[in-house]
Amino acid sequence: MFAVVGRWKLDPAQVQVQREILSQRIVPGVRQATGFVAGYWSEPTETGHAHSFIVFDELAAAEAFAESVRRNRHDRESHGVEGGELTVVELMAHA
Repeated sequence: MFAVVGRWKLDPAQVQVQREILSQRIVPGVRQATGFVAGYWSEPTETGHAHSFIVFDELAAAEAFAESVRRNRHDRESHGVEGGELTVVELMAHA
């Protein structure tokens, strides 16, 4: 399995909108992605960074998902989400 690990800087002034978008658009959309296994999103830390961890069954599915997120920068920025460091990693164990 493979995971797309993301780190996001969130504008605290837009937290309510960000939560609505996450629950109403992002989570349902990610669930429908090819090869999707599981997804996790964190609350922002004290520095305003949130993390996401999306698991896929194959490398190609993880890479395709990561690329689609990278192309969506304008939409993220318009809702107070800066940057978006994404890394595709191979998982070596799970419990």
